[in-house]
Amino acid sequence: TVVPILIGFVLFFPIMFITLYKGVPFITKLVESLSGSAIHVLTAIGGALPAVGIAITLKVIGKKKFIPFFVLAYFLAVVLQSLNVNTVIYAILGGILAILYTTLASRGDEEEEDGETESAPVTTGKLTDRDLRGAWSRWRYLNEICHTFDRMIAFSFLWALMPSLRKLYKNKEDLREAYERNAQFFNTECIGGAPVVGAALSLEEQRATALAEGRKDEAVSADVIQSTKVGLMGPFAALGDSVEEGTIQYIWIALFLPLCKAGNFLGAVLPWLVWVCADYVYGFYFLKMGYKMGLSAASRILSSKTMKNVIAGLSILGLFMMGILTASYVKVSSPLTWAISGKVFKLQVILDSVLPGMLPFLAVVGTYVYFDKKGIKTLRAIIGLVIIVGVLAAIKVL
Repeated sequence: TVVPILIGFVLFFPIMFITLYKGVPFITKLVESLSGSAIHVLTAIGGALPAVGIAITLKVIGKKKFIPFFVLAYFLAVVLQSLNVNTVIYAILGGILAILYTTLASRGDEEEEDGETESAPVTTGKLTDRDLRGAWSRWRYLNEICHTFDRMIAFSFLWALMPSLRKLYKNKEDLREAYERNAQFFNTECIGGAPVVGAALSLEEQRATALAEGRKDEAVSADVIQSTKVGLMGPFAALGDSVEEGTIQYIWIALFLPLCKAGNFLGAVLPWLVWVCADYVYGFYFLKMGYKMGLSAASRILSSKTMKNVIAGLSILGLFMMGILTASYVKVSSPLTWAISGKVFKLQVILDSVLPGMLPFLAVVGTYVYFDKKGIKTLRAIIGLVIIVGVLAAIKVL
């Protein structure tokens, strides 16, 4: 765990130190020197790279028969982009579609036998408050540091879970799979994401316990864990952004404005200090709440005869939300224009008239097909995408 921090320090500290030391004139000259084609190429590459992370998630959680839900969500988000529809609304719509699908799919199943079924054992003693507090501290203070184009803040999520995962999984292969599973595309707001961290820990605990006891068939599947994370991250991000970032912090600022007006420096310090202390307390509460709810949900899933429908529903919701996120995060467009007989034609306008959002969709689908044919070879996919997009951007096609 120390090596990534040291590498990050070596890579970023010199750049940040020189930038801060030289100040605004240095940054201005640097940006001016990179203006034009260089900035255009870098912008195009940055807009396309999230396609890799999204394609990985589609490959991990997406059964091919459910891919149409991803396609539906993507083009729905593209068409309704001008309306600024809230992510929570999309999550509700995705949930409704998942419920409708699983309800219709289960009509052909046999009726469940009367009487209560024996509940699967639920273990709650492995992860203590100290473990959960450690996970929360890691998630809280590393939330935006491990930010990448292809996986967003997935490595922050993994970093938060790592000590608990090492405690839960004694088998090295199971631990490796857990690490890989929790390093897939993930993005949400810090406080809003706390329940997702807690829910993931509880589901991982149920899976680890079942595997350790030789009950592999009864273990929470990796698909359930990944689909739960992906399905929840969008709605909780919207709540966190609107309530925590958009409301609570400004309440603290307003409370201490009189000190600022009086010229007291504490008016600038106390809002930040109180906010940081307060959100640490209620953020940990939200994580514990997610953990307890996750344990309960895991118990119901494991003891239910409709487990296949639950997995299908979560997969549908996850794919639906990935379609919504694709419309927001993947930015690929074409500035190409040409003239015929004095009339100017714009490639992007033509593409939008045929199928709005075609290029971002093709970027994700193309990467997904590559993973489907060649396996999840992330580095090769990133290098290939950088070269293709970089060349097309350099010749002004993208």
